[in-house]
Amino acid sequence: MRKKATRTKCLCKSCNCEISKSNFAKHIKICKGKPSWYIRKNNNLPVKACLKIEQINWKEVQNFYDESNTYADICNKWNLNTALVAKAIKSGLLKTRSRIETARLRGKLENRKISEKVKQKISQSMRKAVLEGRQKTPKPYGKYCVLYKVTNWKGEIETLQGGWENLVATFLTNEQIKWERPKLSFTYIFKNKQHEYFPDFYLPDFDIYIEVKGYRQEKDLKKWEYFSKKLLVIDKNSIYNLKQFFDKNLMGC
Repeated sequence: MRKKATRTKCLCKSCNCEISKSNFAKHIKICKGKPSWYIRKNNNLPVKACLKIEQINWKEVQNFYDESNTYADICNKWNLNTALVAKAIKSGLLKTRSRIETARLRGKLENRKISEKVKQKISQSMRKAVLEGRQKTPKPYGKYCVLYKVTNWKGEIETLQGGWENLVATFLTNEQIKWERPKLSFTYIFKNKQHEYFPDFYLPDFDIYIEVKGYRQEKDLKKWEYFSKKLLVIDKNSIYNLKQFFDKNLMGC
């Protein structure tokens, strides 16, 4: 019989409880000398009986949560476990927020301002991620695009984001049309801020750029307005009829 793997535990100096190594860093950030119900139970410490879901004033909990507090803070203050909080969320008693909303809320409460130097570093790292194909473009409902590794006409491996870009790359390769990922960025202004724009494809034989965009937003229209090169936009109406699209737009080029 196989022996059960023993988890490495670390001792928290604030609450004198043993925490698994995988959760230790997260615990240190929120620990204020008052370990949660789950940690106290695992360390054989006295545990108060959890309240039932109908015994809790969820309006008060909601107000506390909206002040940028976390689920762990809620569990510690009202002596709850995470299962009860999850049940309340599912029942509609507690309305959650996204990570982006949490970051914005904490930024407003703590009056955090990002310096220009930090902004430049973030911009440079994002640009490097785009060039190396490491940037993940979020789709609707918070899901991320699937990444595809495809070889271009130079024999270089390019990283494509999503099935639509993969369809376009496959079509161009089958039609023996040379394509590659643009290595140069184009600047544009949106809401009084300068941004960098990388189109999805570049056709060197035609000197044409291609953008695959199913959902057009205000920011997309602004970046195309500033774009000085010839650009073809493949939308949801033409993605599944690429032969007709390219015959129409590349004819005479």
